[in-house]
Amino acid sequence: MSFRHQDFFEGEIHFPRGSVYLQGRGPNASLKVRGWMSGTQGIFSNCWHCYDGKVCSSEEKCCGDNPSLDCFDGIYWRKKVCCDKELKHYENHAEMQVSTLYTMLGIEQTYQRLTARRLEHLTTLALPLWNKSVLELAGRQGDLTHYFTDRGCNVTIVEPRESNILQLRRKLALNILFDKSRVDYLSMDLEKKVPVGRWQVVFCFGLLYHLEQPLVFLRRIEPLVGDFLLLETFVSSNIVQIEEVAAADSAGLSGRATLIRREDVFYALKALFEYVYIPITQPNHEQFAIDWANQSDSRALFIAARRPLSSAVPLMEELPMQQMRSW
Repeated sequence: MSFRHQDFFEGEIHFPRGSVYLQGRGPNASLKVRGWMSGTQGIFSNCWHCYDGKVCSSEEKCCGDNPSLDCFDGIYWRKKVCCDKELKHYENHAEMQVSTLYTMLGIEQTYQRLTARRLEHLTTLALPLWNKSVLELAGRQGDLTHYFTDRGCNVTIVEPRESNILQLRRKLALNILFDKSRVDYLSMDLEKKVPVGRWQVVFCFGLLYHLEQPLVFLRRIEPLVGDFLLLETFVSSNIVQIEEVAAADSAGLSGRATLIRREDVFYALKALFEYVYIPITQPNHEQFAIDWANQSDSRALFIAARRPLSSAVPLMEELPMQQMRSW
């Protein structure tokens, strides 16, 4: 798609009295926008990179040599993008934005379906998840976080990627998907360090198979678990070393990962926790096997606990070769 006939524009959006956007910002708050516009379509860019929804209304304040912390947190400040007034930086170019959007829509629809099936399955287990402290490892853009905040949990998200943190902060600023007062976030490379503390629930979905040393990682996060660990990962029939695209938002930072077997994960957890369970059910999604005799490359869910757990569906204490679809 060519944008030879797109015209650059910039402007300001003023919100009506009573708008959610104005809460805490005064009656005259506005959002500065810029983008590309044609007769039939437009691509908008704005300065949502700023912390807690505070827009970059002052060039001097946000784009100077020493930007105010009201605009940036000092770690993920991207002056070249946020202060690119004519959108000449490649990340702001119209063709790049549309290409990214089309790619994102396909990937995100696949991911949204997978996420929905995971969370509805987790609900059928009826585990004690209400009003807990939760550590969400590799929380990406907070796509699953609302599941816990809607249950009265306080969640600490650990996410290493700048691009994902920026998207997470946009969601926190809007305060719609989840209650931002219940969410905190940390940025760190989980293959090099883990947070300090102890949480009642450690939630680790879709991370383990992106790590170069997954079993070492399990030993390092064990002290963080107060009550139980929810772990979902892709497993293989053999131990396989793979190369990932390190720049991808969902890949490991090193670009190197190790796929391990279901039994490797299970017995590693057994060595660390007194109680380790496998639900008799699997989510209603083709990436989750139910016949392990004929399919070993699949996603699997493990629950490791300090004390015995009860569930609405049977929890197996051995590796089942047959599972059922979720309710």
